[in-house]
Amino acid sequence: MSSNWPDWANAATAGFSAVAAGGSWWAAARANGIAKEATTAAESANRTAEALARIERDRRQGELAPQFEIALAGEQGDHATLDVQLRGPAALSRLDEIVIEVTPSDDRDRTLRLPHPGMTQEQIDAHTWGPYRFRPGIDEADAHGQRIAAFPLVVGRGRPIAVERTRPPAWQEGANRDQRWRDQWDGKPIKLRIHCRRGDLVWELPYDLPIPPTPRIRVM
Repeated sequence: MSSNWPDWANAATAGFSAVAAGGSWWAAARANGIAKEATTAAESANRTAEALARIERDRRQGELAPQFEIALAGEQGDHATLDVQLRGPAALSRLDEIVIEVTPSDDRDRTLRLPHPGMTQEQIDAHTWGPYRFRPGIDEADAHGQRIAAFPLVVGRGRPIAVERTRPPAWQEGANRDQRWRDQWDGKPIKLRIHCRRGDLVWELPYDLPIPPTPRIRVM
């Protein structure tokens, strides 16, 4: 029997080693699983916090959405004033930046599909397609009269902006082109897009200002 002792001892030692190795593997796997669960829980908590922050941000953005009142005043020939008033809400207090753009009054897509003599896409984009535009170079308007540079405004206050009637594009021909151009926009609204910012909150608001049709003189 004594001659078999080393074999038995070796087998027992191997068995204990296997059990120990198995225990170590299980402990490592368990630790890894716990770590993954903790990571998943942390990621889930972060997603929940982010979702709640977005909900709160959207709520604030909705509650503080700027309210404008805009009117056309002081018409003298082809010139007039756009009276821009920030009416509310009171909780908004102010806007750090307001940028106003004039957009096409008829919403047509004027992408140039084919080459056209005397006309380029840049010229089309630079032209104001509507009854009025900002007066270029006045009140910080751009060279095309389509955009006013950013300005701040307090709730309850306003800002006058100089505007003028638009002209037909250079490529439009005909002896009566001015009258045809004016007739095209008669009664059409001035369409504006107002970009606003207060801190980290931003808004992009459309605003349609109705322009009454020009009275027609009926000849009996």
